[in-house]
Order: sequence, then structure tokens, then C-alpha cells
Amino acid sequence: MTQQTPLEKRIKRHVIGREQDFFVATSPGMEKICFEELMEIPIGTKKAVIVTGGVEFKGRLPDCYLANLWLRTASRVLMRMTSFKANRFYQLEQHLGDFPWELYLGPEQSFHI
Repeated sequence: MTQQTPLEKRIKRHVIGREQDFFVATSPGMEKICFEELMEIPIGTKKAVIVTGGVEFKGRLPDCYLANLWLRTASRVLMRMTSFKANRFYQLEQHLGDFPWELYLGPEQSFHI
């Protein structure tokens, strides 16, 4: 059995194992149909709500995979990684700098603001 690295353990705990917020984007007017399709998929949660432009739901990463695979009316399934308010550019830099990007992009990836 292989030993997991600390980063792999963090990814499993914070990204894969934890319930996340997802947004299913769909064409205007298709939100209700998309919601009904989502309720038919055997995902781990039924916490979904229709919003303008799509459907929001909570679930784990495998639920996102199932939604992406089986929803016919969805154009994409997006995971909301974080949210914050920033009234100044330095606040934006601070919040983006504090976010654990290595969990989503990998430790080798970097970007500049």
C-alpha cells in the first residue's frame, strides 16, 4: 500500500470528501427542466434550488461527476471554490493569496494577479 503525501490527504479532506457548492449552468428557460433532471440522478444530496441561469446544489465531487455525465440540459457544472467581498484591490489580492490554490491546481502550478 502506498503512503499518501500530506498534500494528497489535504485534497481528500478538503476537496473530495467535503460537501461543496455547485452551479449547473443552463440555457435561459431550461432551469426547471434541468432541476427535474438533477433530481432524477442518484446523487448523494437532494439540496438543490432553481436560480436564474441554472440550478445550485450541494454535494460531493462524485455528485458533480454524475451531474456532468447525466444532465442533458446543462451546458456546464461549476464548483464554487470560495466567496468573499473585496472593495479594494489589495483586499482582492489578500483573499486570493490566502486561498489554498495548491488543492485545486497542484503544487507545481502558479499564477500572478
